[in-house]
Amino acid sequence: MEKMNDIEIIERDLRRRFPGATVTVDAPADPAGTWYVDVRDDDQALTIQWRRDRGFGVSATSDAYGEGAEEIYSTIAQVENRVAELLHGTYDYEM
Repeated sequence: MEKMNDIEIIERDLRRRFPGATVTVDAPADPAGTWYVDVRDDDQALTIQWRRDRGFGVSATSDAYGEGAEEIYSTIAQVENRVAELLHGTYDYEM
């Protein structure tokens, strides 16, 4: 079995944690490019960006296409905790 990259881990974790949310992954054509994950639930929509060489960005603004991320994180746990906070107003270290 091939090892998952960071964005695939986040996708798996978010689908488990938020089964009612829609999680969509857009992989880049170039392996060194930017991955995007759109997460949507009843009250919130957000986008996670990831590049191996730059880390993670999170944006919760729906009209920010083409702009940089609003928040920057360096670890999977930070991104997952922030997504939990944005989706449900909770901060949970146990994702």
